[in-house]
Amino acid sequence: MLKKIKLIDIKTNLSNCLFLNKHTFYVFENKTLKKYNIDKMTSENILELKEGHPNLLKFDDSFLWYSNKRLLRKFQIRTGKEDTFDYGKFNTLNQNLGIFYTKENNNIFFNVYDLNIKKILWKHKAIISPKFLNNYFFSENSTNNKLSLHRNETGEVIWQLDVSKVFHDLKLSKFIGAYKNVLLVGIGTTTDVNNYIAAISIDTGEVIWKQKGFYNFLKINPSDGCIYLINAGYSKTDIPTGNILDEYVNNEVFGLDKFLSYRDNYVILKDHIISTDHKLGKIVAFNTKTHQFDWVHKEPGVNFPIGSPIIYKAPYLFVQDNKKTVHVFEHTNPNVL
Repeated sequence: MLKKIKLIDIKTNLSNCLFLNKHTFYVFENKTLKKYNIDKMTSENILELKEGHPNLLKFDDSFLWYSNKRLLRKFQIRTGKEDTFDYGKFNTLNQNLGIFYTKENNNIFFNVYDLNIKKILWKHKAIISPKFLNNYFFSENSTNNKLSLHRNETGEVIWQLDVSKVFHDLKLSKFIGAYKNVLLVGIGTTTDVNNYIAAISIDTGEVIWKQKGFYNFLKINPSDGCIYLINAGYSKTDIPTGNILDEYVNNEVFGLDKFLSYRDNYVILKDHIISTDHKLGKIVAFNTKTHQFDWVHKEPGVNFPIGSPIIYKAPYLFVQDNKKTVHVFEHTNPNVL
């Protein structure tokens, strides 16, 4: 079962924390980089900055990457040495590539930069929006409603999908994620009568399948190749085929005064989905086999905003409330919730 063991006030969104493993996470609190020991629930100051608004981006080997004052910095944890990249504020880092924006002759460009050789590989006018997913580089052009896959090193377009030919006036609205050679996207907005979830072949750019439905609360589970939904009901869909494998709606279980969730950053843990209610202060574990809540925890006087992700690093579960307090639970028996 899950047992509450501690409260942590980290003064920032949980999404800004970098969890290295089940023992350690790093976070900037104001201008101080802190290292938290999860087992001991203690913290130590690692780095003090004099100015700026630092943002942690990623960890690799023994380096922490963070941006501050339009500079990208690579911090060596063991020695405290830093390497600085002064091209601008990096919005995305993916393995050895980064994306940052520049303005040239009143035009906005995004630049794809190789972090290893410190060189701009290619750039493009920002009429398209770049997106890294599973080391694939996609772009979406909202002007002509086209989705493209690019070669990482050169920007060459490998394929391009005209979304309008398949979905007419509806536009691509969300990159849900990628699983193996399948890209999942959301088509249409919340104001459109019709919305679609679409699966696109990363190899060819062809639409494999499409389904009507809202896409905002979906989460990919790479361990079984399915997308899950828990909102005012529950569903499980096979990604390669689009077949709905399981679906459950019951007004005795779901509803405004029972459980209703608007989050897509929940935790899938074996046969359970761990999520939160949108306003009732509930944290739950929904059993996807029995379609019942095996565990319900209620926190009075708070709610759990969907902008802060739920994080599970065995045996610990981290959930942040609207007061920025992180509630830490320990999974005392992995076989029972």
